[in-house]
Amino acid sequence: IRELMAVVKRCRLLVTNDTGPMHIAAACGVPVVAVFGPTDSHTTAPYGQERSIVREAVDCAPCLLRECPIDHRCMTRIPVDRVYEAAVQQLNGLSGRRGPSGLSGEDRTGQRDQTDILSGYTIFLDRDGTLNPDPGYIKSPDQFELFPGVSEALARLKRAGARLIVVTNQSGIARGLLSRKDLDAVHMKLKRLLDGAGVTLDAIYFCPHHPDDGCECRKPNRGMIDQAVRECGVTLDHSYLIGDHSRDIKLAKRVGARSILVTTGVVSPQDAERLQASGEAPDWTASSLAEAADWLLFDANRASGQIGGRHVAHS
Repeated sequence: IRELMAVVKRCRLLVTNDTGPMHIAAACGVPVVAVFGPTDSHTTAPYGQERSIVREAVDCAPCLLRECPIDHRCMTRIPVDRVYEAAVQQLNGLSGRRGPSGLSGEDRTGQRDQTDILSGYTIFLDRDGTLNPDPGYIKSPDQFELFPGVSEALARLKRAGARLIVVTNQSGIARGLLSRKDLDAVHMKLKRLLDGAGVTLDAIYFCPHHPDDGCECRKPNRGMIDQAVRECGVTLDHSYLIGDHSRDIKLAKRVGARSILVTTGVVSPQDAERLQASGEAPDWTASSLAEAADWLLFDANRASGQIGGRHVAHS
């Protein structure tokens, strides 16, 4: 143990999935990237290292089994990029804008490090078709799964300092297809899945009304956004809205938020053309939430004056 302590104290950063060295490093003041598989991060992670926890949310973890009876998915599904980003975040906290291996403040996408670039910003997120596949009306947690890459994209935005608020139309309640209790259970699963990537939502707002009710909260009406302004202190000129439907883009225009249309949901090329023709085109169109996060971080960097007007190309 003495030798381990001596080695750890010489580290600039420790990446490990062993809770023993994690706690030694934390006690020695050495930054940690704590990779968790079957172990419960809530009860065994080092104190004060919450931002550096990397884990994949799977239904069978945490567990206490010595041998995995299936496929070690709690470890094998953790992408290398997520560990890399956590390491960059920890190293940036030590030395300003230098990354590992002399990257000098630029990550592998060529963008500058994103630490705190979104501090003071709020990102409004549509739910169905944006965060998760939309089969119609999701009535139970069993029907709810995130799109691949969503957790990682939101983790990047959260690490950059953004507040994340979900705004979702849920007329299935008015139609009698699900109850508020059912919706709460679905949102509990959403929170649990995001928790696995270290992401905490700041709020979830939903409209339970029928489209014919004429309420003020159903998108593209601005009721849910106005509620967030009152309750969360949102500054709308420092906000973005990401959604998969024309009503999301129309809502963004109404409240003065920057808008990103993701093509993972119901939007068709014809919808995009109609938005363009009506003067309500989104500020950006992305093929996934990960691509939306790339552009959003670039746009915020540009607005802050940290980078010039060069354009980021997406394949």
